[in-house]
Amino acid sequence: MRGINAPDPNSLVYNEDNTPKVTFHVEPTVPNAGTFELDREDHTLGNLIRMYALKDERVLFCGYKVPHPLEHTVQIKIQSVPPTASASEIGMYSVGGPRAAFIRAVASARRDVMALESSFEKSLNDYYTSHHTQQN
Repeated sequence: MRGINAPDPNSLVYNEDNTPKVTFHVEPTVPNAGTFELDREDHTLGNLIRMYALKDERVLFCGYKVPHPLEHTVQIKIQSVPPTASASEIGMYSVGGPRAAFIRAVASARRDVMALESSFEKSLNDYYTSHHTQQN
């Protein structure tokens, strides 16, 4: 059972109309580049992914934009180093390539958010434990 304000777990991947939440378009004029369009997202997620992508030494460029203030869409453009010959056989999870860079950025951000959540919960439990002990 989910909470009142909790989003539907399926909404993380698909919208209500069953369209994908993230789409990818290859940039035809720039080598090893593409644009990810995140539906129903805003500057918060766009800037977070941009920041984590730029930490990756295999990313040459990353920027994001919100095309219009009334559209809840974020476009993230990533250009990366060319995939290595052996990695190109792996496809979108290759060492190079904008898709792989996007996946690495999201995975890194997710790891950090999970670590922050865990640290917060531990600190909160420690506080309640010490506060409860001091009152008794």
